[in-house]
Amino acid sequence: MSFADLADHASLNGKTLYLVDGSSYIYRAFYAIRNLSNSAGMPTNAIYGFTQMLKKLIEDENPDLIAVTFDAFDADEHTFRKELYDDYKANRSAMPDELRIQIPYFRKVVEALNIPIMEQAGVEADDLIATATVRAREVGLNVCIISADKDLMQLLGDGVSMLDTMRGRRYSPADVLERFNVTPDRVKFVLALAGDTSDNIPGVPGIGEKTGGKLIAEFGDLETLLANIDKVSGKKRKENLTEFADQARLSLELVTLRDDCPIAFDIEHLHLSPPDFQALAHLFHELEFESVLHDLNRWFKSRGWLDDRDIEDLKDSLLDEEITRTDEARKDYRAIFTLEELDEVLAACKDAGRFAFDLETTSVDPLEARIVGMSFAYKPNHGVYIPVAHSYEGAPAQLSLDEVLARVAPLLEDPDLPKIGQHYKYEWLVLRRHNIGFQGVAFDTMLMSYVLDPGKNSHGLDTIAFDFLNHRNIKFSDVAGRGKKQLTFDQVPLDKATPYAAEDADITLMACDALLALLDEEPELRKLHDTLEIPLSRVLGVMELNGVKVDCDILNQLSAEFEVELEKLQDEINVHAGSEVNPNSPTQLREVLFERLELPVKKRTKTGPSTDQSVLEQLSELHPLPRLILEYRSFSKLKGTYVDALPELIREDTGRIHTDFNQAVAATGRLSSSNPNLQNIPIRTDRGREIRKAFVADEGHLLLAADYSQIELRIMAHLSGDPVLLKAYKEGQDIHALTASQIFDIDIDEVSGDQRRAGKTINFGVMYGMGPRRLARDLDISMPEAKSYIDNYFERYQGVATYFEKLVADAVETGYALTMFGRKRLLPTLENKGAGRAFAERAAINTPIQGTAADIIKLAMIAIQDRIEAENWPARMLLQVHDELIFEIAEDALDELRPKICNMMETIVTLDAPLIVDSGVGKNWFDAK
Repeated sequence: MSFADLADHASLNGKTLYLVDGSSYIYRAFYAIRNLSNSAGMPTNAIYGFTQMLKKLIEDENPDLIAVTFDAFDADEHTFRKELYDDYKANRSAMPDELRIQIPYFRKVVEALNIPIMEQAGVEADDLIATATVRAREVGLNVCIISADKDLMQLLGDGVSMLDTMRGRRYSPADVLERFNVTPDRVKFVLALAGDTSDNIPGVPGIGEKTGGKLIAEFGDLETLLANIDKVSGKKRKENLTEFADQARLSLELVTLRDDCPIAFDIEHLHLSPPDFQALAHLFHELEFESVLHDLNRWFKSRGWLDDRDIEDLKDSLLDEEITRTDEARKDYRAIFTLEELDEVLAACKDAGRFAFDLETTSVDPLEARIVGMSFAYKPNHGVYIPVAHSYEGAPAQLSLDEVLARVAPLLEDPDLPKIGQHYKYEWLVLRRHNIGFQGVAFDTMLMSYVLDPGKNSHGLDTIAFDFLNHRNIKFSDVAGRGKKQLTFDQVPLDKATPYAAEDADITLMACDALLALLDEEPELRKLHDTLEIPLSRVLGVMELNGVKVDCDILNQLSAEFEVELEKLQDEINVHAGSEVNPNSPTQLREVLFERLELPVKKRTKTGPSTDQSVLEQLSELHPLPRLILEYRSFSKLKGTYVDALPELIREDTGRIHTDFNQAVAATGRLSSSNPNLQNIPIRTDRGREIRKAFVADEGHLLLAADYSQIELRIMAHLSGDPVLLKAYKEGQDIHALTASQIFDIDIDEVSGDQRRAGKTINFGVMYGMGPRRLARDLDISMPEAKSYIDNYFERYQGVATYFEKLVADAVETGYALTMFGRKRLLPTLENKGAGRAFAERAAINTPIQGTAADIIKLAMIAIQDRIEAENWPARMLLQVHDELIFEIAEDALDELRPKICNMMETIVTLDAPLIVDSGVGKNWFDAK
């Protein structure tokens, strides 16, 4: 029965045809699940993800009718879009081999499930969906498009919706209007203006989705807009629309979906029907998807398509065909107790041309840790452990640490023999204390994982093993116990220690291969790992060894002063509260603030009205007590976290504090520090800044603080190409005064101090998505005033407005934000609504700027440390705090080295808005600012 024959078929009314964008499913599955293969070694990750997505769809939606569309992957002829525009999709990389080998199986899965397939040479899956949608609506069917492709949003309307099953989000015409500011039938005009970087559709430069939506909402369609360019605001926008009008028309042809493809199939065939159980069972057995088959069989039973006898017959059929499976390779882990065995292992590592290396020690602190043993892996599923200091009762005789280090040192110090580590900075620091220079580290699995997805919660080996190898590591607690009874590793019996330690090296080796395959698909990320993160680890190791000198006398003096301040604040708090009250007790504060003083409740928690910082800030406008409580808490935190705590962290052997620099934590690529966190010392208050007085230089040395001036604003100017900002930076204007003059519409010479402060707040705030509410609070102005300031900012800096708009549009399209150096930050919540999407939009704008700044200072750190070592400068790099580097330099070399360091920082990259470094010198960090 054809579509035409069913025009009057009342039985179809109200039923829904589910049209699955199979090509989208394939790619999303491939990139969502990595490094899964069957025992024959064939990649199955995309097939597995694709199958799971289809399974979830039919289980959750229980569709009446369904079809899957595919692009014609194997067709030799181009699509009609390629004929129109030869550069269409020209910037797309070739399909990865790991995916190409899986392509035939997607059709097999769909066919075994007895779901009809739509595929046609010369057109794309989107065109087939458009055609089927039109034909289905003609016969009274509703349509649900299974995709997240924005191009398909032009099809939404009465009876047509879209479902993104991966995010569980349904799209309606109202969602389209919210995103594009136009109805679905006009989306194609917006897409024509905005273009599409992923498909290489040119669009009109300087116009993104947001601006395009506003223009089409105003003018109706592309031709009407092009006929009324003189009515468009913005000189540059008019010029671009005039110059690139034909390009916009071409783009419109490229984004418009064909809804007249010559598809012909029987509508009865679209009904969801029982699968080919034999074909499905054999296929899933080959792919080793037994758990998926089990789940599907359970659903098939619920539909009445299968019973227990049928399932048993299928199992017998599979056994009769003697389909076998290769078990996972047996792990070969062993301990080494003789020099002869050790020499054989080291020779094998050398012959293999690379190896993974890992230390087992007594502490996670590399400056305290004693080496207990070391492990090597040079081929998959094999690992050796060389114990040197297990000292439990009954422990066997082991090689001595000195003789083992003497044997392994030449390999570890060979810069031309590639090594693999997991957080290799730790091994570098421990070995450095034994006078061994750990060189030739080509790969660090922690850093590989980090550059691939910096937003992950963990880049530890256990997480990496599970995510990329589908393997669960032996946990430290499994061999050493937990809590107070936990053993140090030297007390762990070797029958437990050996498999644990050898596995660390083995899994590091195999994880490296899995991660390297992903990095090689993205050359920019591979370059970040090889040329930035790997060398930076060693630089950070040097800085951690250097440490920073701290004057306890100054801290003790500050502690006494802070105690006096706290007592005064406590007295004032008691007076305003009418009784003694503990500023750190939420219970007491609730009683005073909301019952006795009857201040309004701003926020609630499970235990009652909130008294957190944001609430107290709001209440400070109504009563002096909340401000005093905030001040008390601030002083108390400074005293407890820094003034009183820092002396306890000074090492007796060096007289210095050695902070840890964390390289794989911040999603933007920024460094952080811990034990202690020296990057969070407050510098906005006088008391916070005074803590820096305790960080001092050695005798005969001075501290140099070199700070990038407004680096993020300069990067924003460079990346956006905003002509006003670029001109200002090239001419050395006061950028905050300039912004104030722009938003207040006054001459720059007339800008007052308060107005400049407003300009500065807006300049930095816009990069972090500051809205009118926050700006109003920061500047103590009304919401309408704050909104007008922000509107004026983007009106005057149109290049910035267009750039921000493009960043969000690109992130929505690709799912990630990019820095200037190709660092990626995945932003999956961009498809959400509410706070999740708002955060992701802010991250889409801020990450390219903040992440680029982070990468620039990393490049500078590497270059400067190389120079320090190559030329034997009497200088040590001590700290990195946001945009600032702190050095300890011999007094007699300061005049020579200060300009060299500043020049290297300023010239490490070339921006259209030149980098400037401000520097200061002093005996302590406070005076160096």
